[in-house]
Amino acid sequence: MTSEQYFDIHKLHDEGLTIRAIARRLGIHRRKVRNALSSSNVPTRKGNARGSIIDPFRGWILGKLQQYPELSARRIHRMLTRQGFTGSYTLVKETVAALRPSLQPVYQTLDFAPGECAQVDWGVWGTADVPGGRRRLSYFAIVLCHSRMLYAEVTFGESLEFWLQAHKNAFDYFGGVPETIMVDNCKTAVITPRRGPTEATLNTDYAAFAKHYGFRVQPCAVRAPQQKGRVERAIRHIRDGFLSGREFAPPDAINPLLRDWLDGIANTRIHKTTGERPVDAFEQREKPALQPPPVQPHPCRTITGVVANSCCRKREETIAESPSATIATASHQPTPANASSCIAACTTSTSSTPPITK
Repeated sequence: MTSEQYFDIHKLHDEGLTIRAIARRLGIHRRKVRNALSSSNVPTRKGNARGSIIDPFRGWILGKLQQYPELSARRIHRMLTRQGFTGSYTLVKETVAALRPSLQPVYQTLDFAPGECAQVDWGVWGTADVPGGRRRLSYFAIVLCHSRMLYAEVTFGESLEFWLQAHKNAFDYFGGVPETIMVDNCKTAVITPRRGPTEATLNTDYAAFAKHYGFRVQPCAVRAPQQKGRVERAIRHIRDGFLSGREFAPPDAINPLLRDWLDGIANTRIHKTTGERPVDAFEQREKPALQPPPVQPHPCRTITGVVANSCCRKREETIAESPSATIATASHQPTPANASSCIAACTTSTSSTPPITK
């Protein structure tokens, strides 16, 4: 432990931070924090450590690794032996591991024309208490790739009707529709992901929604979040810049605050990459390039047929009327053979709220 770390630990402890928080802040083990707090002696610098037999060869090893990053430690040990090195292979292996440059994947930054593309994704926030139990809270985010204009809303889960309604709300917020929307492989968008030459199979309801609004769906490859990096960063920005530190609340309560944050902070700040405010780039270049939404909005509903009993089939329709509630209607279709008994036992319509997560 250095004297700088010692004083930093005591300073953060005086500010009220816990041992765990101090260790996380300084990137050290909790045991080191406890030792510093229990000691009144400031650590002093010790003498220089004894040199190693491999020290004269470190420069040569580093040069070889920079020239051939994938050169194995075993090969380097044999090459050093020819130069008179008498140390062990383990010592060479540890030195190579410390000196080998890390190979980071390189990604190409994509440029998009105004109105060309948007990226969408889900984020998970937590759960909220509702009458009868608890409900999962997720948040939907969509970013216009050229201007970085952002829209988001909190929903009760990630079911298809919320997915469609959030898209519709985003188009209303932007005042138009982009040409392409890049999506992750969530089931609300993609049934079978794209693998090699095989194209992805889209969710039929989402494909119909895309056709209605006139945009093309572009699924990303499996486990390739960098392909939609703009919305990945937006998800983290919403989590860290808005949701962190807030108590979990239902969508009806949190979404007005989220809208104020979008209009007052997220879309009016200077973006680090573009160097301009997203709202300015949106108003000047991207909004005029968006496609106008259709005159007739999509109903944003899902229809599911199920068997109620041996003589009755039920048709359920779920509609996302708002980000916080759904309504399910059911039409019973009795089979001809048992029509009279089924009509007496079944009602023609029902309404219910979404299922509760216990």
